[in-house]
Amino acid sequence: MRVLSIIIIIILLVTGCNPHSNSNVSAPSTSNHNSSNNVFPSSIEISIYRKDYPKAQPELVTVISEADKIIEAMETINNPITTNFENKDQKSYNRIFVINLIYGKEQTHLMYLPYNDLIKVIKWNEQYNFDTYSDKEEKQLLNMIENNGWNKLGNKLLKLS
Repeated sequence: MRVLSIIIIIILLVTGCNPHSNSNVSAPSTSNHNSSNNVFPSSIEISIYRKDYPKAQPELVTVISEADKIIEAMETINNPITTNFENKDQKSYNRIFVINLIYGKEQTHLMYLPYNDLIKVIKWNEQYNFDTYSDKEEKQLLNMIENNGWNKLGNKLLKLS
């Protein structure tokens, strides 16, 4: 009984002292999400697909590790104005962002279309990597990630556009 009490105290201390615990910020709520709820990422990597850009795509453009920016991003992601939105827009996108939420060894990838503020959790696939990115690769990418299951955000995500 005494050993059990000590183990419970240790567990409470370890989980209570976790710097990544934040009950106000949780991971995106979706059935495809692998990370546990009520944990906020230690960092966010932002990569971009850009048309007519000579480098391999998507290209990592920034890493965010400041807690206030992470909290702002997670509040935007977790509070969409519409869920399970079907993207019927056949618009061509000059830029598409990949948002990678880093939770220690776990990662959650999201595809973000800044033109209409749509975001979707995706399972990363090596087929999403391209040597170049043009209209052809854009159509291929959008077909692979499908039109359904998008969330429409109420605000721009981290002022990305």
